[in-house]
Order: sequence, then C-alpha cells, then structure tokens
Amino acid sequence: SVWEGCDILHKAMLGTLPRVRVAPRCKWLIEDVEVWQGAIADPHKDGIDGWRYAVVPMVEGERY
Repeated sequence: SVWEGCDILHKAMLGTLPRVRVAPRCKWLIEDVEVWQGAIADPHKDGIDGWRYAVVPMVEGERY
C-alpha cells in the first residue's frame, strides 16, 4: 500500500546511520516529499511513488 511504503521509507531515513538518503540534487523529489499531504490525486504523489517503487524492495531485501 502507499501508506505502508511511505512508512518504510520514513523509517529507513531515520537514525544515526540512515539506510536511505535523498541527494540534494533531487530537488523535485525533495519538493514532493515536503509538499505532499496525502491526497491520492496530488501530482506530488507521483514523484514519491517512483521513489517508493525503486527503494522499498531494496530496503526489504528483495532483488530484481
């Protein structure tokens, strides 16, 4: 689910040694994360979806 994936990303970015980081040059993704408030139809969700689809399987230990 979207919420589960966002929760996984959030937890992976926390802590002293975060498992996931967003490079400062990813300005559009950073904006999407800062602006998105949870609406499914919000275009800011699209950038987060792309990030989530790529990162969540890696964080969970799946390989493609």
